[in-house]
Amino acid sequence: MTIIQGMTLAVPSLSAGTLFVSLDLPTPWPVPHPILFMEYQLLDGFLLIGARPNGTIEATLRSREEGVGGFIDSLATPEIHVEANPIAIICVIWENSKISELEVNRHSIFPNTEFTGPLIIDDKEPGDNVDYAIENGKAQESRYLTLQQIRDQPKRKAGGRNYLLSALNDESEQLEDLIDALKRGREAHVLGLASRLRLLIIDKPLGLLQHCAAFDKLPLIVFCGRDPELTLSIDSVITFQPPALAKPTLFKSNPVDLDVWLRFPALTIKGKTYSHRDVIKDIGDTIGSHRDRGITNVVQAFQMLRTQDANRYREIQRYIMETAQVVLHLSHFVLSSYENSNKS
Repeated sequence: MTIIQGMTLAVPSLSAGTLFVSLDLPTPWPVPHPILFMEYQLLDGFLLIGARPNGTIEATLRSREEGVGGFIDSLATPEIHVEANPIAIICVIWENSKISELEVNRHSIFPNTEFTGPLIIDDKEPGDNVDYAIENGKAQESRYLTLQQIRDQPKRKAGGRNYLLSALNDESEQLEDLIDALKRGREAHVLGLASRLRLLIIDKPLGLLQHCAAFDKLPLIVFCGRDPELTLSIDSVITFQPPALAKPTLFKSNPVDLDVWLRFPALTIKGKTYSHRDVIKDIGDTIGSHRDRGITNVVQAFQMLRTQDANRYREIQRYIMETAQVVLHLSHFVLSSYENSNKS
């Protein structure tokens, strides 16, 4: 659902902030029941963005108090009429715990604005997914050709297919344990998870996962939004592309090969774009393996995007864990494929 997410270069709180998010509006529109697009945790509360059956989009500020007492302020668009299947680019600006502006595709809504009619949101491009079938096929072929060119290292005995598949199985078990630890609140394990991801999908010339998939030209399909290469370049703003998914959903149903996805934009910092490969490698090379006195742009950007002051790795943890769950799913697919082929 979320294609791009962006925050100002300051830790957001209820007192003031700006959020950008780009997403595919659901079909049918208006939605038959209220839908929550996103709930963003601020330092001292939440910013919620959702759609209602009357065809409006609403932004709401809430404190951490449960129930009605947590409501602080909200601002909604007039009824929105959509044509085709457009992308909605939403900007929310709030000051002094009040939402001062809600913008949807350059239509600005302010408190106490009187509306004379519905907003029309159209899309001059077709609403279908961008087709990556050709790129997906090339990625499979490229992995296979790279595998053929790999030569054994001097003074080392070649492990072969079974050795690498056994290694992939071991790494998968590690991923499961680390993901489980993170879910149970043992947040320091994000560092180990980042290191395993680097080995599994980033190492040259092939990550362990891609190496094992290349033996039989297996596909490594993940699912993205309609146009996963869409970027927003805005000065003084960090924009962030959430990870792909292991299985298709209403908002992310575009099949893309893992290696194709790795080159897609993940972070844009003051106009400079970093791919998912850049981000995973940078995190794995730094906090996932060693600590330097300096801090890289990527790690710094994630720390600025953090949603809770108590944990400076909050957004890194979320990104790494979601990516690890996708890689774990693909690892199980590769291992089960070889297991089934050996039985036949």
